[in-house]
Amino acid sequence: MAFPSGPSGRSFSLKTKTEPPTPSRRKRMHSQDADIDLDSGRKANLYDAGQHIHEIAVETFFKDFLPPVRNSIQPSVVMGFLKQSGTLTDEGWKDFPIPKTQKRVHENICYEKVKKIVTAIAAAAQRADNGAQPWVVRFEPHETPKASFQPNTCQPDCTISLRLRDGEPWWDYIAVTGEFKKEDRKTKDHNSNIAQLIWDMNQTMRNDPSRRFTFGYSIENTDVRLWRCDRSDIVISGVIDFVHEYPKVVHFFLSFLFAEPDQLGWDPTMERIGNTNNFFITVGEQKEMERRFRTTELLSYAPADALRGRGTRVWKSEEVDANGNILDPGPFALKDTWIDSSRTKEGEILETVRGFGSTAKERQMMEKGTLSVRCHGHVYINGRKDLTLREDKQKDDANHTLFEMKQEKRTAGSKRVKAYQNRIDKGSPVDTPPPPTERIPQYNQKVHYRIVYAEVGTPLHCVKSANAAYKAICQVLQVLQVMHTNGWVHRDISTTNILIVDGHAKLGDFEYAKRCDKEDAHKIRTANVLFTPVEIAVHELCFSPPPQPKSFDSVFKRRATNRQADSDSDSDTISDIDTGLASGDDTDAGDNSDSGDDDVGSGDDSGSGRSTNSSTSNGDTEPPVRFILQYTPAHDVESLFWIAVYFVVNRKVIRVGGKKVRRSRRLEEAQEKLAHSLFSDESANARSSALSNAGKFHQDLASCVHSSLARVVKVLSMIRGSLYDAYSHAQSNMNTADWFVMGDEVHNATMPLFFEAVDNLKTTGDVEVDRYGPR
Repeated sequence: MAFPSGPSGRSFSLKTKTEPPTPSRRKRMHSQDADIDLDSGRKANLYDAGQHIHEIAVETFFKDFLPPVRNSIQPSVVMGFLKQSGTLTDEGWKDFPIPKTQKRVHENICYEKVKKIVTAIAAAAQRADNGAQPWVVRFEPHETPKASFQPNTCQPDCTISLRLRDGEPWWDYIAVTGEFKKEDRKTKDHNSNIAQLIWDMNQTMRNDPSRRFTFGYSIENTDVRLWRCDRSDIVISGVIDFVHEYPKVVHFFLSFLFAEPDQLGWDPTMERIGNTNNFFITVGEQKEMERRFRTTELLSYAPADALRGRGTRVWKSEEVDANGNILDPGPFALKDTWIDSSRTKEGEILETVRGFGSTAKERQMMEKGTLSVRCHGHVYINGRKDLTLREDKQKDDANHTLFEMKQEKRTAGSKRVKAYQNRIDKGSPVDTPPPPTERIPQYNQKVHYRIVYAEVGTPLHCVKSANAAYKAICQVLQVLQVMHTNGWVHRDISTTNILIVDGHAKLGDFEYAKRCDKEDAHKIRTANVLFTPVEIAVHELCFSPPPQPKSFDSVFKRRATNRQADSDSDSDTISDIDTGLASGDDTDAGDNSDSGDDDVGSGDDSGSGRSTNSSTSNGDTEPPVRFILQYTPAHDVESLFWIAVYFVVNRKVIRVGGKKVRRSRRLEEAQEKLAHSLFSDESANARSSALSNAGKFHQDLASCVHSSLARVVKVLSMIRGSLYDAYSHAQSNMNTADWFVMGDEVHNATMPLFFEAVDNLKTTGDVEVDRYGPR
């Protein structure tokens, strides 16, 4: 960045001993919409931060997290100059009023003295080192910084910026934000200052793609805390007394004012092109292997809205040389993301997957049905792999504690907040809601990673032809069949991960793909709220028959009711099932998502499994049966099934065979209501009911979708039946279940049906569809 100076062999064990998964945590700050009001955004951010934040001893924060003070600037010398100028005395800052005692004075006036102190520190440092040029400091609480990408009305109390632009502050160049409050945290409104600061840091990260991490500081009365946030965690320092611990105050301001840009979180491998939103980006792990790309268009950015997570952005780009001359116009798709440090690189996974196929035809199908990689690699900063904070830096500190933030109770909220949190109309997934037992969100350490694809495609959710959509689904199903035959599952099937390139579907985002015989596990499971398989969404086996069932539907409805009432209560459900996910290279999706899995879990892994009692008809309790829920090939097919349903239910028919169609408002409203029930962030139970109840599924769809899709609805009902029968049969005898045999059976049963749907649409003529407007 240009800165201002200064193989086959399939095995799948149902009883694999693996750590149960911690359900992924749905982020509220995860959307492509930018029209949320500031207050709602701050509340959403505070929720995402969690109830607790790791608090680090001040000395540890200075040593491990703060940029080092320049060698040419000694804090003791600076304090000497401050005393000479009268700014500082042996007792502390001269004439600094204790804000809490200034009851009739506005806090902006109370902290006006802070501006003079920081200015004096910068001036003293310049005296100590004649060549030192501090960054720009502004104390303008009513000033709204401009943004080239994600504008909002946020007004930080203080900013430290690399430079101004046209005499005004811009989020593109803000390095550190500060927030002040006269009262301490004992007051009723104790979270307001923290909420503002976390929003500031979020805005810093979401607005500028070249930010790897950011700093902030909060002052409440005279209590100062330092903050640092990256894509995996937030840490906060212990309290510094602004008045009496002035050496520490001088130290951290010197650290911020004279640090190098990369020490403040900017990425030197990304260079902004002028004042545009395009960049020169370097890809490659070794100097001799580095390749340079110039971005031309931002294709995807929604996962970067969340403060923590993968922060994935995708650009259309062209390859250039060191001078910016075009080497290959492409276009290429460049993805910049943060993956778990223990995860296999997606480029390596794709290399393996694209080699699958026992025949030349299958190998050609895999090459045509998946994205090809131009180059990829981890990002290195100053010769070191770009990693987020390590847990050992937080937890090995003897003074490590937890900083608690009181969370507000969830309410129905406004429609604008819901629209901001969900992207149902865009067909993009978000994360699943956290279980009630969640305590401390823990994110795995991440590593910065880039991959460049040789193709740029159109996401399936942008396709406006039902015929083209179903054709693409069939092509992806063929790719999945080859993967499953070779013992792999994808685990992240969504409309954003199916791309149309030159009229052919390509399956993308193999970050979560893995061999099913891998026994190593992360705490996190994959998740995609719109198309997640039912069992993965509700964290339990849903289709194992009860000992003496009256009817499966009645048992399921009782399960759903119990889950909604209290997921931790002892309820009269079917059997005692401990759910766990055999996940190899498993982590955050949220973003994912980008699709939805995010590497977040509760501190004690509570809530990751369910344990319920099974009772016979005479009241005797049967011994508990314990099995591990694992992601199977059938789950991939089920996700494709929900995508097929999505294009029938969550799309309105505009034209058939080129002729415009008209429908009654009553039918449109009924279809829209059904779409919302099946495809929202709280629709797992509704999809479970639809999958297990044949009559209800067919009746719900047939009663409201357009007549041109009637035969497709019949085919979908048969696919639903095949999935349900396969699950029920496999779970009827868990001890002998072979999930890959079941996967083969599901493919054999559903493949002809999906192609039948394509043939039905051909007969009908081209069915043009469009998404419903935002709810």
